[in-house]
Amino acid sequence: MKQITLILLVVFFLAGCSANRVNTEFKFGNKLAKRGLWKEAYYRWSRALKDGENSAAIHNNIAISLEFQNKLKEAESEYQKALKLSPGSEYIKRNISRLKKRINPDTESDSQERKDLKMKKGKGRRK
Repeated sequence: MKQITLILLVVFFLAGCSANRVNTEFKFGNKLAKRGLWKEAYYRWSRALKDGENSAAIHNNIAISLEFQNKLKEAESEYQKALKLSPGSEYIKRNISRLKKRINPDTESDSQERKDLKMKKGKGRRK
């Protein structure tokens, strides 16, 4: 009985250490990002993922770091993972929208031009 209790204590202790390490890596990645060290921040956030933390915040941050490294397709994949984990996040949705504008800058302007053209045509028909 004492052995089982000891084993359980060790398991819980190690699990706590792992969670603490994830938090440390995440926070350190955030500090690096604030200093513009995107590759190192990416490395820290990736380590947090490898340590078992699969959170929307980590995937979102990884995506941002990939954007700053001009790895736009990889960033899009990470944003999608973040959105799956937190489907209601307006912050992640805005990040995805911004990224899509970077990937296809003409799409947004073409869309707006079409809307403007329709409005002009529509105004001319009303009398």
